[in-house]
Amino acid sequence: DIVRCLSGGENVFLWGPAGAGKNVIAEDAAKILGVKFFYMNTVYTKYDIIGFTDANGNYVPTAFVNWLKNADGGLYLADEICTNSPEANIAYNALLANGYIVLQNGEVLKKTDKHYFVAADNTNGLGATEEYNGRYKMDDSTRDRFAFFEVKYDAAVEKSLVGEKTDILEFIYDLRKVCAACHFSMILGYRCIKALKEHYNEDAEKMLVRYILKGREHDTDFISELKRRATGTTKYHNALGNL
Repeated sequence: DIVRCLSGGENVFLWGPAGAGKNVIAEDAAKILGVKFFYMNTVYTKYDIIGFTDANGNYVPTAFVNWLKNADGGLYLADEICTNSPEANIAYNALLANGYIVLQNGEVLKKTDKHYFVAADNTNGLGATEEYNGRYKMDDSTRDRFAFFEVKYDAAVEKSLVGEKTDILEFIYDLRKVCAACHFSMILGYRCIKALKEHYNEDAEKMLVRYILKGREHDTDFISELKRRATGTTKYHNALGNL
């Protein structure tokens, strides 16, 4: 679906939790479309996008400029776009609305049908959430330029990560239910699943502190509620009970 949208000239916005694979999807889309992949993360001014002149008077291009100047096109990923300043996103909006952008020196760069634009963020451009509170609300005119795709954690990917160690997923899925019911903010994605698998034979309590709780092991109310509601019998449940 994403590739079809891009092939049809649409811009794509990927949004979803940390570590759900948004960047990988963008890279894979570039491979499928047969174009080079260009990447930029958080930007604060339009000059971080369109380039700037340094102290010696030399023009310094960016990945964005190199993308548009590439005769063979390319796929450009504007990652963490909701952490950009509004000024920076206006520069993106100008390109997406008009199909071209003007650089400092007056040079006009045009977006062709071989230039694909993908944005990604943990939020959907409507503002900060409890988990991702450093995000801005995007201008509606900018949001209107995109087709939105929510990227969730995928059960098949998770199963492939743990192999036979299915007790890891039993524990993670239980914690996700608890967090949803209690409105707890915890990121329980591919990264922590992979970490638990890689350190499966190490002390379970230490692994919980290192990869799951991450400094919240001293929050007695939080831990007590996790213990009360997470009722499984895996070694991770037992380790949680011992905290």
